[in-house]
Amino acid sequence: MSASLTTQQLTELLHTAADLESAIYTLNRTIPETKEQIKARTPKKPTVRKAPPAKEPKAPDKPICPQKPDISGFPIQLKAICACMAGVFLLVGLASGFSGFGGILSIIGLGCMAALVATTTSNRKKAQKSALAAYQSALDQYQREEESYPRRLEEYQQDLAVWQKRSKTVQLNYETRLAESEKAYELTLTDYQSKSRQLLRPMEKLLRESRRNLEKLYASDWLYLKYRSLPAVTTIYEYFLSGRCTELTGPDGAYNLYESELRQNIIIEKLENIEKKLDQIQQNQFLLYTEMQRANQISQEIAQDTKAILSQTKEIAWNTKCTAYFSEVTAKNTEAIKILTFLNGAS
Repeated sequence: MSASLTTQQLTELLHTAADLESAIYTLNRTIPETKEQIKARTPKKPTVRKAPPAKEPKAPDKPICPQKPDISGFPIQLKAICACMAGVFLLVGLASGFSGFGGILSIIGLGCMAALVATTTSNRKKAQKSALAAYQSALDQYQREEESYPRRLEEYQQDLAVWQKRSKTVQLNYETRLAESEKAYELTLTDYQSKSRQLLRPMEKLLRESRRNLEKLYASDWLYLKYRSLPAVTTIYEYFLSGRCTELTGPDGAYNLYESELRQNIIIEKLENIEKKLDQIQQNQFLLYTEMQRANQISQEIAQDTKAILSQTKEIAWNTKCTAYFSEVTAKNTEAIKILTFLNGAS
């Protein structure tokens, strides 16, 4: 179909295609960035802290009656030892007739044993007396605690009732504050989501319209499929604007010139490479450089405006530059529709 179109008509088509490609590129960058900002600034659910609970009263311990100590005489082991030792000393004494060395030894042994028994008996009596005194003291303490136990138990039950009432009040207050906080959060989140949709809706609408119109524009097959991209369209459009080409095909056509410069690395075709080497295309792909610089600037403007809008509670109001850009893209789509009407009539 391109053969039947004049140079002016091809220039207008390239202009419209380049405008739509540029708009799609810009919106494809801006919309994800806006979504990221919306996500990053989504209100977080507030934390409602619960008051620390009061210490629960401790129930009084029930008094335990002390056990009476064993205050019997000598332990049976000591009695057996003393009896054995006494028998030995007596036998030694009898054998020696209580004379000589054996008699002296038996008398000394019996004396020592008697002293041991006397000392042990004295210590035992002291221990018995001390044990009885301690037992009596413990018994007196038990009786006092036993007498006061009903009163202490009643006081505990009263304290427990007060504690339970306070704990219930604290819980109810917490649940009330939690419900109020959640309700306020839901309202804030709903408002934020509504505002977010209002931010995205015009851009997403423009993106859909631009894609649809560009597809319809290309569907007329006036431009070869390989060159239906932002770098190729803007570069070929620049050929026409500068007068380097007046047609698409042929030895002097834009396709041939584009391929020649591409082979010589004069121009860059892949968009991802262009984004990394933006300064390198300024000389040979000036129009593409201008469009991408402008796309970056518009993305930054919209990002800043998005941040400002999301931080405010008032109604959404884009700044003048953003509004002007949206109007510009709308105008480009309107122009594309006019071109499509012409192409459909020409076909």
